Amino acid sequence: MMEPDVIEGYAKAGAVLSDLLLKHSRGISQGTSILDVCERIEHEILEAGCKPAFPVNFSVNSVAAHYTAKPGDGLRVEGLALVKLDVGVHYDGYIADAAVSVCVDGYGLELKEACESALEKALSRVREGTRVREISSVIDEEIRRLGAKPISNLTGHMIGRYKLHAGVSIPNVKSWSPLYRLKTGDVLAIEPFATFPDAAGVVVEQPPAQIFSLARRRKPRGRVEAAILSYASELKGLPFCRRWVKGRLGAMYAAELDRLARIGVLRAYPPLLEASGAPVAQAEATVVVDGDGAHVVAAPFRW
Repeated sequence: MMEPDVIEGYAKAGAVLSDLLLKHSRGISQGTSILDVCERIEHEILEAGCKPAFPVNFSVNSVAAHYTAKPGDGLRVEGLALVKLDVGVHYDGYIADAAVSVCVDGYGLELKEACESALEKALSRVREGTRVREISSVIDEEIRRLGAKPISNLTGHMIGRYKLHAGVSIPNVKSWSPLYRLKTGDVLAIEPFATFPDAAGVVVEQPPAQIFSLARRRKPRGRVEAAILSYASELKGLPFCRRWVKGRLGAMYAAELDRLARIGVLRAYPPLLEASGAPVAQAEATVVVDGDGAHVVAAPFRW
């Protein structure tokens, strides 16, 4: 059984996230500023007494994940757009992670529906003793049944305190899914991704990165590095972005992030692009495993 303060932490983070995801996804349309959405959500998380678990991801069309607004980003939603809004909130390190797809002018609706249907079916299988492979199989089969293709190298993940990825992955394809059996108290982020059936169905990195995390600790070389590593340490391993560093420390410090990533002090998370350029949809929920089912902490729909 989880301690009451742990349950309270997840409940607080999940409630804030669910409300913000619903509110801000409804406002995305032609001309929406990516920078405005990212900054507003991050500000409202803080106003609600929580903190961002990672920079807001606003990924459009073939960019499947890991795009957040860069400093001064002028990008806006234009034309046919399938937007993935992926938000993480934590309260005292207890993380809720959820995502919704927004089909601007109806674009990619069939992919959004495939992801959400797969997520619902996956959530219905979550209980103590279920193998991760069973969840992956349900996701894979449902996405294909609805005429789409799962992204084979994007996965869901277990969550720990101050840890977005805590061990076991939850693939969206059944071919290489682990045999791990769920235990009461496990916290999972389940996140189906889908694209068109004739697409590659895999993602590749597309630098430059805007998102980083601390990869290893070392004695800082100079005041710029010292300030960055101090800031990263404050976040206790959770990701941050160039935009945050510039706002906190200044442009000179933000420019140093790439060098620190190249030498392995920071870990960089470049945007992930569908390899054939096809659009991608996503649906994600965070759940806590109970003995007889799943307690949904945050989701892109009412559960």
